[in-house]
Amino acid sequence: MATHRTQGQRSTDFAFARDGELVTLASVCDRDRGNPDGGCGCGRAFAGLRSHKATTTAIVVEMVMTRDDYLHRMRASARDAGFLQDGEDPTDIDDQADELLDIAAGWPIGTVVERRGDLIQVREWPPRQRA
Repeated sequence: MATHRTQGQRSTDFAFARDGELVTLASVCDRDRGNPDGGCGCGRAFAGLRSHKATTTAIVVEMVMTRDDYLHRMRASARDAGFLQDGEDPTDIDDQADELLDIAAGWPIGTVVERRGDLIQVREWPPRQRA
């Protein structure tokens, strides 16, 4: 989900997506390909599923949602943004959804992540739970 946590840690940060909004990976233009700090910003951006606005930070959360629910939201967002037409094969969208679920499953809840081109990496680990 989009978060403002750790915003400003990099001078190239931005947060236009709503806090708590599910995110996907923004498409990367030729201008930013190979340079996540390029002028466009898409090489370091996640895109909000509802607002379609970008942010450089996301947080790993746990939600009561099935994989099918998540796929439905991803497909609806792609349709709204014009990336998926009715009747078109959603395999690419589904593959990206599965990839994001797999990535998020590898980190504890509360981990803040950033995108650096094709790499999604930890920006801030969640506080350790005390016994």
